[in-house]
Amino acid sequence: MSKFQIALSFALSTGSALIAQAACNDIAAPNVNWSGCSKSGANLANANLTNAKLSNTKLINVNLSGATLINANLINANMNGAKLSGAYLSGTTLIGTTLIGANLTRVNLTQANLTRTNLSRANLTNAHLSGVDLTFADLTQAQLGDANLSGANLSGAKLNAANLINAYMVNAYMVNANLGGAKLGDANLSDADLTDANLSDADLTDANLSSANLIGANLAGANLTGAVLSGATMTVVGTRTTRVCAAASIGICK
Repeated sequence: MSKFQIALSFALSTGSALIAQAACNDIAAPNVNWSGCSKSGANLANANLTNAKLSNTKLINVNLSGATLINANLINANMNGAKLSGAYLSGTTLIGTTLIGANLTRVNLTQANLTRTNLSRANLTNAHLSGVDLTFADLTQAQLGDANLSGANLSGAKLNAANLINAYMVNAYMVNANLGGAKLGDANLSDADLTDANLSDADLTDANLSSANLIGANLAGANLTGAVLSGATMTVVGTRTTRVCAAASIGICK
C-alpha cells in the first residue's frame, strides 16, 4: 500500500472527527456545518447562513443582527444573550434551543419550530411569529409587544408575566398555556383557543377576545375592563356548564 493510500485510509477512518474540526473554521456561508462548534461572541451580523447546521453550537452573545438563517438547524444550540434583531429565520428549527435574554426584535420566525425553546426574558418586540410552533416553550417575562403570533401554537407554553401588549394573536392555539400575570392590553385574541389556560391576574384591558375559546380557563383576578367578549365561549363560574357571550359583551360575559 502506498503512502497516499495509507494516508487516505487513515483520513477516512477518522473522517468524522477531522471534518467536524475543519468545519468549525469554515467561513460563514449557506450550508456551513458548525454543529457542536463554539462561535460565542462572534460578529456574524448580516451573514447568510441559509440551511446551516448549527445543532449544539455555542452561540452565546453572538451578533446575528440582520442575518439570514432560513431553514437552519439550531437544535439545542446555546444562544443566550444573542443579538438577532431583524434576522430572518423562517422555517428554522430551534427545538430545545436556549435564547435567554436574547434580542429578537423584528425577527422573522414564521413557520419556525421552537418547541421547548427557552426564551425567558427575551425581547421579541415587533417579531413576526405567525404559524410558529412554541409548544412548551418558556417565555417567562419575555417582551412580545406588537408581535404577530397569528396561528401560533403556544400550547403548554410558559408566558408568566410576559408583555403581550397589542400583540396580534388571532387563531393562536394556547391550550394549557400559563399566562399568569401577563400583560395583554389591546391584544387581539379573536378566535384564539385558550382552553384550560391560566390567565389569573392577567391584564386583558381592551383586549379582543371575540369568539375565543375560554372553556376551563382560569380568570381569577384577571382585568377584563373593556375587553371584547362577543361570541367567546366561557365556563360559568362554579359550574361545569359553558355559555357563549352575547354580541354586546364588553368586560363581562352577558
